[in-house]
Amino acid sequence: MSYSTIMNVDLACVPVVSNDRSMPRKARSAAARKLLRQLGIKGVSVTAPNYSMAHTVDVRPANYPLPEGAFLLDGVDYQHRTYSDMPGTVPAKALHLARWEACKKLETILLKAFPNHDDRSDYQTDYFDHCWSIN
Repeated sequence: MSYSTIMNVDLACVPVVSNDRSMPRKARSAAARKLLRQLGIKGVSVTAPNYSMAHTVDVRPANYPLPEGAFLLDGVDYQHRTYSDMPGTVPAKALHLARWEACKKLETILLKAFPNHDDRSDYQTDYFDHCWSIN
């Protein structure tokens, strides 16, 4: 129950999969799944949504269940507070931060494997130009 496999990936071992910016979403998601399998990363969902005006490939690492008492620290219950209001030693916040760091590492891995698929969108004029949705 950790994100250590994602965090331990050596970026020097990540191959360039494609430089084609116009690669279809379904082909891009299949190539990303294959890459993650090659790197030994399990538990990451890579999907190409099929709804109207879909333009990204959704990448989501596993969302591990919180252990019993994950919001308790020194007798204080932080259950209904935001993560920014919690001390860093609350187990729920630590798991949240580990997931956030794993998402950032996944983004780095995907941008190394697909160098032309970075977010080049200009929010004023072209807001459908980004390729990955990692969360």
